[in-house]
Amino acid sequence: MVPSELNSACSRNLVAPALSVETANPGVAATAAELLPLFMRDLSSLQTENLAKWFDAESKLCLPPCVPTVGQRRILTVFGLIFRRYSELSWSVRAVYPVGERKLIYETDSWGTFADGRPYKNDILTVIEFTPSGKIRLLSDYFKDTAIFGKT
Repeated sequence: MVPSELNSACSRNLVAPALSVETANPGVAATAAELLPLFMRDLSSLQTENLAKWFDAESKLCLPPCVPTVGQRRILTVFGLIFRRYSELSWSVRAVYPVGERKLIYETDSWGTFADGRPYKNDILTVIEFTPSGKIRLLSDYFKDTAIFGKT
């Protein structure tokens, strides 16, 4: 998948290619470009059970204002706490920059409503790296507006 096709796949209602992490051939590693739309679809569900397949004991999450978090259980706990802060939360991938076969940097618009009714909007730059088996090795977000998180 070339960057323009990936941008399109991630932005079109997060419709993913036919490949899935569960059915990917264990001997054939999927590329980051193939995995990103699938991860974004599962992230957009706001259900930690849909995210569990993406992380393992070695996965690392760097998500301000939290300290870096390592391990599937801890990462899912962080996502659960984040999801509870919002009554609505959405993402749209704006641009994707391949860094290698298993690593991407991507720009995302994020918007929604905090649980207390305040609107939320942010621009995010994310570094994501996948293992050969399709798990996330690193997910690191950089937010344009970090002050908004101190207001809740």
